[in-house]
Parts: sequence; structure tokens; C-alpha cells
Amino acid sequence: MVILQERPVAEHCSAALALGSRLLSGTATTPLGLDGFLHELAETFGADGAGCVEPGGRTRRQRTASGEPALPWMEEPILLTQAAESLTALVFSRGEQHYLCGAAGADRVLWIESARATAWNQEETGALALVGQALGRRLALEDAGWPGHAGQQRLEDAVLVARKLAHVYSNVLTSVLGFVEMSLAQVPAHSTLKRYLDVAFRGVQQGVGLTQRLQLLGCKATLSSQGAMMLPILARQVGRRTTPERKVEETLDVPNDLPPVALSSEQVTAILDALLDNAHEALERGGRVSVVARVVVPGAEEVREAWGRMSPGTFVRLDVSDTGPGMSPEKRARLFQQPLLTTKPRHHGLGLTIVHSILSSQQGGLQLLDNPGEGLTVRVFLPVFRAGGFASTGERRGQS
Repeated sequence: MVILQERPVAEHCSAALALGSRLLSGTATTPLGLDGFLHELAETFGADGAGCVEPGGRTRRQRTASGEPALPWMEEPILLTQAAESLTALVFSRGEQHYLCGAAGADRVLWIESARATAWNQEETGALALVGQALGRRLALEDAGWPGHAGQQRLEDAVLVARKLAHVYSNVLTSVLGFVEMSLAQVPAHSTLKRYLDVAFRGVQQGVGLTQRLQLLGCKATLSSQGAMMLPILARQVGRRTTPERKVEETLDVPNDLPPVALSSEQVTAILDALLDNAHEALERGGRVSVVARVVVPGAEEVREAWGRMSPGTFVRLDVSDTGPGMSPEKRARLFQQPLLTTKPRHHGLGLTIVHSILSSQQGGLQLLDNPGEGLTVRVFLPVFRAGGFASTGERRGQS
């Protein structure tokens, strides 16, 4: 390969190997900080920038030079496949911009880029390939710190199993429910058997409701031509959970001109049910639950930090807050690593798992925030609906 401009190749390769070694020596419980790593990678190779294509097509990019030239695989996606399947790094060019790309584990592609009149030689391509392997290994071992990776995949695997089981049990419960109903019609009204059958009937109905909620996991809704309006769904929820035994103040701060969201009414109802149920259950001795909705365009950092499969775009941000005891950092770290985790007796832990799954399937996101002083806020990002789909800044990804 011809070198058109001399570069300190040996120095770059040595620094790159040291960078890979530090990746592998880090602990799996310490978040890597991918943006900082990419900036360091670019400087290590003396490149104008570096980036990583994540699962689902999301791109992370850090530039040490001005501007952000177009990436060649945006027009030719096959280039990413070639880089992911190659044992060494590959060079792609677009005009005067050159990209050295290598696999970073099974589901990522790492690259560096430069506009200088030069080509990368064999030693540099090998060095980037090794750094990519180290990065893939490090991220595969991380259980926390990057919502889009190990914890996210674990949840999605659990969702797939839960949906299949829900379908099977739904068929079983339908048969049981039908025969209990027929039996109730044939027994004396005030008999002991009638009381037993009434209890069985209510139990089966609860089971049917549970399987229906499970079937919402990971489900991509077929949207109407106008999306789902949140205000009427929220209005139906207000006051429904208050009881004379527990004094809970509810406040609703939602603008009247809130746009429709790109979810089904059933999905929005399931999200609100779960969030409000959790907020009220946290207030054993009473307190306050507040619901605040706003239209926002989250920044890149906020998109990255959210659990789910968020893409840049316009969202309805919904905050459901309570004045309960809050959640410890240890419990919060386990929440999305252990599907169906719950700390309440006789609870199934489905609430936030269902919320996370619905949001992930529709390119939404979820955050848990401490309230100043007390309590917890669950913040969800619901993509705004527009004719033709989600109001994103780019092509909608991750849909099947």
C-alpha cells in the first residue's frame, strides 16, 4: 500500500495496542464512557475523528476536526456488513475522506476517519482490528453503564420468552374461563359451590388480564391515521386510585395542545397504568403524585442515557413523580438487569418491564430520576406521531 503522507505508524500502533490493553484490564462494572474512548481513539491514530455503529444502526461519533463528513455506509449499507465480517479492518473512501473500519464484537463496527492524503497500512489496520475486538469484549462484559447493551439485550430476551408464554396461557385460561362461566349458570345462587366458583372466576379473570398485559411486551402497534391522544387517556386515570384510607393528592400539568404520540391507545394506557400504580403504591401513608407532560427535543446525551431504543427526534416527555421513599442506587442498578424485579410482597414486577418493552419497540425511552428532597420520578419519552411515522430526524430504525 502506498503512503502518500508520512505518519508515525509505529507510534500509532503502539499507542493503539496500549489502548486495547486498558480496555481489557478495566472492570466490567465500571461504565466505559464510549464518547471519551472514541475521542481518545481518534487522537491515538492522529485521525480527524472516530465512531461506532451500535446495534439497531445508531451511530456514535466524535470529531477532533471541524465538520462531520457524510459516512460512506449511509448510501451503501453493505460496507458495514463487510467490515463486521472481516478479520481485519477495511478502508473505505468517500471523496477525500478515508475511513478505517473494523468489527467491535458481534454487533458493532468501529472506525477512524481522516481527510489527509494518505492510506492506512497493514500494521494500522491490524491495530484497529485488535482495538475493536477489545472494545467488543469489554462491552459484552458490562452489566451496567450503557443502557443500549447487555442489560437491554437481557430484557429483550426475557420479553420474547414472556410473550410466547403469555400466548400459550391465554389459550388455556380462555377454556377455563368458559367452563367456569357455564358452571356458574347451573348451580344454586346461594350454594357453597357458587361461592367457590365465584372466587375461581375472579381468579381466572385476573389471569386473563395478566396475560393480556404480557402480550403487550415488545409489541409494535398498528397505528391509526392520527396516532394516540394522551390527554383523554390521562383524564380517565385521574382519581381512579384514590381511596378514603389513603390520602393521595394528584396533580396534572398537561398542555391542551399536546400532540398525538406514535403508540396505540392500548399501549399508552398500559404505560400510564403501570406508572401511576407504582407511584400510588409507593405512598403507603399518603402523599402526592404529579403528572407533567411537555413536548421536547432531547439532546444527544439524554438520548444515549435513556433505557430503550431512542432515536433523535421530537417526543412527549411524561414525568410521573411521587413523594414516597424513592429507590436506592443499588436497587435501581438491578432494576433493568433482573426482569420482573420487585420489592413488594405479592407483586409480579411487571410494571416497569412492560413500560420499558413498549417504549423500546416504538423508539421511546425511560429514565429514573431522584426528586429534590424525596421520592422518585419516572420519565418516559413517547415519540410524537406524524403522518407517515415517528417524528425523527432520520430514517426510523429497528422496526420489523
